[in-house]
Amino acid sequence: MDNNGQLTFDDTPLKKKYREGLFYIQKGEMFKALEIMENILESGTNVPGIIDSVKAVKFWTNRWTRILKLEAGYKRAQLLINEWSNFERFLKEYNITFEEIIINLKNYIFKKIIKNLIIAFQSSDVPDIDILIKIGEIFLEIDEIDKSIETFEYARVYQKHNSLILSLLADGYYRKGNIKHSKLLFREAFLYFPEKIRIESIKADFILVLYKKVSAIFGERKLILYWLPVYGEIYNVLNVKREIEKKEIENLIIEVENLEREYETKHFSNKELEPKLINRYFWIIDYYKLQNNNDEYANIFIDKLKNLNNEIYEIYINKDKEIEVE
Repeated sequence: MDNNGQLTFDDTPLKKKYREGLFYIQKGEMFKALEIMENILESGTNVPGIIDSVKAVKFWTNRWTRILKLEAGYKRAQLLINEWSNFERFLKEYNITFEEIIINLKNYIFKKIIKNLIIAFQSSDVPDIDILIKIGEIFLEIDEIDKSIETFEYARVYQKHNSLILSLLADGYYRKGNIKHSKLLFREAFLYFPEKIRIESIKADFILVLYKKVSAIFGERKLILYWLPVYGEIYNVLNVKREIEKKEIENLIIEVENLEREYETKHFSNKELEPKLINRYFWIIDYYKLQNNNDEYANIFIDKLKNLNNEIYEIYINKDKEIEVE
């Protein structure tokens, strides 16, 4: 009923019938759902979204028997993932836009994918981290943020320095509203293997703005990802930091020494070396300035930064002036 006590479409028998069809989708009974929706269509009543709904459900009934014939586990999950990609193309081709049916199908199909991926993970003799990553990504897709964070945190136990896991975990915390922890994890992710980060999957606005800014300077995607943490530091975007363990700093210094030697002979052919060095300089400087209270050692690496890239050095030493990224 509306405010005037009048019957609305949501109260009609056909709308209740439509909701029954959605209920069967959530049970995985696609053929029953299609039968109900085709009956509504054949009634001749103008029910909003019913044509889109019949087309969308029929897409899945045409494939459902083949999907269920596959043994539960990875192969069925992969087929569902592939068919969802086909479904998205189908929606565009036939201009199907009715959100209620699309959302209901997505929730069911994606949960089915997760269920089969979990079966695959549990049946593996050794932990398959790629499967865990897929599970976490799908949880993000259907906005089950807590479950995605839980999955990525579990995956991180096995691969502490996996930049893809760290970036997806950081984005999960961003979507949950924990910006501070998100920034800390993004800073971590961009230290190791930034080229592994799927920027197209990220929702964090501060990363997307930063990526756009760096893109205007460096055209190549991989190079952008290596320079992003450098600009994240000098523009005070990736400004949440953690304590660095002594063993970590020792490893970073060894990395720097190796990179400096490589830079001397290969920097013309390998443009990633410069941002990799600069980013590590920043981490080492932070350690000596913020944790170790050793300005003498910090200044050694500040001088290295100046000799390597004077422009970045000038912005870095003046960054407390609250430069904003626009």
